[in-house]
Amino acid sequence: MKKFIYEECHLLTNLASLAIILGVVFAVFTVRNEVVKMKADRAQRSASLMLKLDDKLNRYEDIINELDTDDTGFKPIEKFGQDRVEGLIGTYDMIGELAKHDLLLCSMLYNEFSYDIVRACRNPELKAYIAWIRKQDSTLYVNFIDLCDKFRKGGRGCKDQ
Repeated sequence: MKKFIYEECHLLTNLASLAIILGVVFAVFTVRNEVVKMKADRAQRSASLMLKLDDKLNRYEDIINELDTDDTGFKPIEKFGQDRVEGLIGTYDMIGELAKHDLLLCSMLYNEFSYDIVRACRNPELKAYIAWIRKQDSTLYVNFIDLCDKFRKGGRGCKDQ
């Protein structure tokens, strides 16, 4: 009888251990699936926001296209006016702010906008203008400058790459 009770307790202990192991495995798979879903949702929200930003940047397509030339003497402020150029830089700064708060996937941002942002960063007139503005208020265009630095390095500063 003692042997039977011992074997029954041993069997119950093994079954309880197996149930715990199965519960842990199930929990791990559930958490893993939720993480995958969260990443997919984040990517979808980022892509949606990227499309909206692209629409906003279309307002400045003429400036962006001019910045794409290798003409280092191109003066966007002189040609398009300070307000429009500030609108473009301000939009890039807003993109940098969104990226800083991880609302945009940096890899998507790099693929979509890095070329144009770096071209704007390298323009001598824009560099001088931003330096002049930042002497008056060092908080202006910080996110734009951060994007410039990150993208000049080939996007290696991206957390999601």
